[in-house]
Amino acid sequence: IGRGELIDQSALIEALTDGHLGGAGLDVTTPEPLPEGDPLWSAPNLILTPHVGGVSDQAHAKQVAFFLENLARYVADEPLLNRVDRSRGY
Repeated sequence: IGRGELIDQSALIEALTDGHLGGAGLDVTTPEPLPEGDPLWSAPNLILTPHVGGVSDQAHAKQVAFFLENLARYVADEPLLNRVDRSRGY
C-alpha cells in the first residue's frame, strides 16, 4: 500500500512479463493518469484500476460506523481504533 512513486514500474513490468511475479494490482501509478501506450496497460497478470480500488457499495456505511465508534471511544476517554504509530511508521 503506498503511492505510485514507491514502485519501480519498469521492474514491475519485467517481473510480470518474465513470470517472476505472478500478478499485481495497482490503483496508483507514476505518472497519474497513466499515459496511453504505457507498457502497464498491456502487462500480463496486472489489475489496473482508477484511484478508487478500495471503493465498494458498503464503503460509506463502514466509514460512518468506524467514525461513530471512534467518536464514542473519544467521548468515553477510551483508546481510539487504528491510531497511527509514528514510531513504527504506520
